[in-house]
Amino acid sequence: MIVIASIHQPPTTTFLLFDNVLLLSEGKQVYFGPPTRVTNYFTDLGHPPQPFMSPAESMLQLINTDFAAEEDDVTRLDPLVEAWKASPEKRQLDENIECGNNDDEPFTMPGLTLKGYPRNLAMQTFVQLHRMGLVNYSRRVF
Repeated sequence: MIVIASIHQPPTTTFLLFDNVLLLSEGKQVYFGPPTRVTNYFTDLGHPPQPFMSPAESMLQLINTDFAAEEDDVTRLDPLVEAWKASPEKRQLDENIECGNNDDEPFTMPGLTLKGYPRNLAMQTFVQLHRMGLVNYSRRVF
């Protein structure tokens, strides 16, 4: 299952729950990959996380140029975008995408796919009432 979520300034605990994160700034890709690797990636580029700041907040401050106060802040996005385009992580991602485009097997489900509910509404209602009765009965007995 693929879930796409847009989160602004997530806490570290939430940030680390994702398998992959995509960092965009001004519509340009700056990073894609595991959140556990993102701090090392930016540190290798000369942008270590700010002390006493969560990794997600530190990265947001690095790539967000909307509220840039200094000229350096406005121009720092272009080198980050170019570094991503030349990175081994980007090449690996492109290879994985290319393999996925040539192989339809992971994206297909074998066999007949059922549509709708496997039981009609009357049967679902009966099952739910039966379960509620068993739960209430078992609470009274025990």
